[in-house]
Amino acid sequence: MTDGYDNSDVLIVTDQPCSDEWILDSGCTFHMTLNQEWFDTYKKVDIGSVLMGNDIACKVVGIGAVRI
Repeated sequence: MTDGYDNSDVLIVTDQPCSDEWILDSGCTFHMTLNQEWFDTYKKVDIGSVLMGNDIACKVVGIGAVRI
């Protein structure tokens, strides 16, 4: 059974908070950020969760567009 995505490994290591930085993956379908103020458009939603690489599920609380 496949989920339609290729498996990949990502490693990011830092000893500094990175609340004002964003790592973009051009092969990614969707991007996530904790910074709601970065959104050009934003809508609160309750549509499920996203499974992270460490097998922890994070709830989706909003969707929108970020202008870069």
